[in-house]
Amino acid sequence: MRLRPVVVAGAITALALLAAACGPTPPPKGDFTGPTYGTGASDPSGFKDESKLWYHDGTWWSVMYDQTAGDYFVFKLNKTTQVWSKTTTVLDTRASAHADVLFDGTKLYVLSHVFKEIAEVGATSVANLYRLSYSGGNWTLDTGFPKTAFRGQMEEATVAKDSTGRLWATWVEGAAVKYVTSADGTTWSAAATLPGLEASGNLLTDDISTVTAFNGKVGIMWSAQKANGFGTTSFYLATHVDGAATTAWTTEIAQTGASLADDHISLTASADGTLRAAVKTSLPNGTDPIVQLLSRTPAGVWSSATAWQRSDGVTNPVLVIDTTHSTAVVFATNQDAGGDILRKTSPLTSPSFPAGAGEVAIDDPDTASVVNHATASKQAVTSATGLVVLASDDSDRTYWHHWDPLTS
Repeated sequence: MRLRPVVVAGAITALALLAAACGPTPPPKGDFTGPTYGTGASDPSGFKDESKLWYHDGTWWSVMYDQTAGDYFVFKLNKTTQVWSKTTTVLDTRASAHADVLFDGTKLYVLSHVFKEIAEVGATSVANLYRLSYSGGNWTLDTGFPKTAFRGQMEEATVAKDSTGRLWATWVEGAAVKYVTSADGTTWSAAATLPGLEASGNLLTDDISTVTAFNGKVGIMWSAQKANGFGTTSFYLATHVDGAATTAWTTEIAQTGASLADDHISLTASADGTLRAAVKTSLPNGTDPIVQLLSRTPAGVWSSATAWQRSDGVTNPVLVIDTTHSTAVVFATNQDAGGDILRKTSPLTSPSFPAGAGEVAIDDPDTASVVNHATASKQAVTSATGLVVLASDDSDRTYWHHWDPLTS
């Protein structure tokens, strides 16, 4: 385990005195090595907007691969030692599975599927939904689960729960935005395509979609990298009012422009109904934005702020909302093939990010390191929870994570 402290000597002394008086204190901000996942899995912290982390009962948890068992388990983080430990709760037994996690405060939902390459014509993956309950410090799979949510060919799949308790899942297949829904997670609808040419006419096969619940609605956001009749590519949002017919959607443009869209979206919703998304663009020039923070007010007005420029060369953006300091924290990988995980922060009001590469959040000192596929929680973070971002390094087959107590 390795820590890069960012506190001065006096602060360290103060923390030590506080620890002696009040018990164990989590360490200052830093990066840490985690479990080794071996050769059975590849990039197990991926993929794009899929979340592997959640916070509950004073603890951070994650879905992680255990190389000894060859299965995915629920892991628990000790905030004081920054060590992950495997629990007895086993999830997907497919080593190539990728999961998206949703915790609603009572139930834990894990949507797990196998990544399917676009070139695998006709290949399909079974996407299973695991529903778990928490009691006495343990997560237990509910009776009758997992349930098959859908079958398809997908890079990623995400899940959300609306205000009525209905679950929604989305993915892109055959250059179209697909979705399924379930009243309780046990019985799922047949796969449907979002209505309109925006969801099936201007996509490429490697575009992605992602879903969240906000302000009495469900929103599915997706990238459309194929130029339309006006020569532009776009990010779209389709909204569904909770309780309406499951086929009733309204589509709007989040952002559009020539060579704009890329297939990277990290979408979050705030309690006030504001939507925010960290997106990657395909804009070509060095001073063009390569990662932007898109914000949508509850009234439906979109705005954007540049997080990184094309010359910074980053990829795989991940967005976390820090409500204690009212900031947006964006993470990204500094190279397409993996390298370091970078971090930048902006106020939520009038967003503006500093120029340059930003702060190094995770740095494996191994010269061959390819740390990549950062993943975070769908939940907002506070100084009570701290901030955890998980990543994986396929050079030495090891998890890494970034920790910030958010106390300053």
